[in-house]
Amino acid sequence: MQQVSKCYSCGAPIAPGQHFCAYCGVAQSSRCAYCGGTLSATDKFCSYCGAPAGGGSIPLQPQGDVQQQPGWDLELLWSQMVTKIKSLSQVQLLAILLVALVISMGALVFWQFGPKSSSSGIPPMITTVAIKAQTKTTATIYWVTDKPSSSQIDYGRTPSYGTLVPLEPKDDIASGTSVGTTKHTILITGLQPGTTYHFKVMSADADGNVGMSAGNRTFRTKEKDAQYY
Repeated sequence: MQQVSKCYSCGAPIAPGQHFCAYCGVAQSSRCAYCGGTLSATDKFCSYCGAPAGGGSIPLQPQGDVQQQPGWDLELLWSQMVTKIKSLSQVQLLAILLVALVISMGALVFWQFGPKSSSSGIPPMITTVAIKAQTKTTATIYWVTDKPSSSQIDYGRTPSYGTLVPLEPKDDIASGTSVGTTKHTILITGLQPGTTYHFKVMSADADGNVGMSAGNRTFRTKEKDAQYY
């Protein structure tokens, strides 16, 4: 004979599985069959263990002799996991272990030998830009960077520049044969006498971050070279 509980609001009999009192209409709570957590009449899943609310819930007695057990039923979860593992064949287990091993080895190799991120993407800082020497047709430009990098200049008769001096070979950090420098010197040749030139200096570090001098800089070649007697 099935045990009949009573409505905690009006005391009317409540049959097992009945969610609302037939006399007063008050929703009746029940307990989860898996973890004992309290279920409301509208719950579809237990909020404590995730079990379906309609899957054999135990009516909650007004006096109650079952204590609520909040949280996950770890014993049940472990049992379910062990059951699933046991259901796998040896071939399936070996395949899973092999895939996990390959992924782990790949991650290790990438971490050790994969491309390194740039140093925060910060380009070399350029300071102390100066004209070291000038003649009718040449000019020597000097500057300093805060870390080893390459040396290059863009110049022209207007602020648009237009003539790019090739990278100084001994400072070309991208070539793999140089570690760059922090003190840069480039000689520009083939200039016109008595002419004003605009220029900017550029330096790139080993990660490809390019720094440029600020503002538009100029120099003027000599009208004629000094005469020595």
